[in-house]
Amino acid sequence: MKTEVIKAAKNRMQRMALVRGGDDSLFVSGQKLPLAEVAKMREQIAGTLSSEEMIYPLGMLVDKKKLSHMDEEAKMRYLLDMCAIYVKLKNSMK
Repeated sequence: MKTEVIKAAKNRMQRMALVRGGDDSLFVSGQKLPLAEVAKMREQIAGTLSSEEMIYPLGMLVDKKKLSHMDEEAKMRYLLDMCAIYVKLKNSMK
């Protein structure tokens, strides 16, 4: 069950990347993130990259309140979206 959900999410992310090819917008659960939230995430990621201690970056980025109200499939989708956002923002800082 979980592997099917993960495969479906991976395929969806790949399709979405093709559709949004040149767009620098960030999306979570199909919703475009406001620029202020993206800027806040970028600052948090920059802080983790400059820190010497080991930090769990997704723990800082996810909305724990929102996450607690989701079912298991929605949680997986949300976390995969947040992972993609983290990687995209981190790579843009290089």
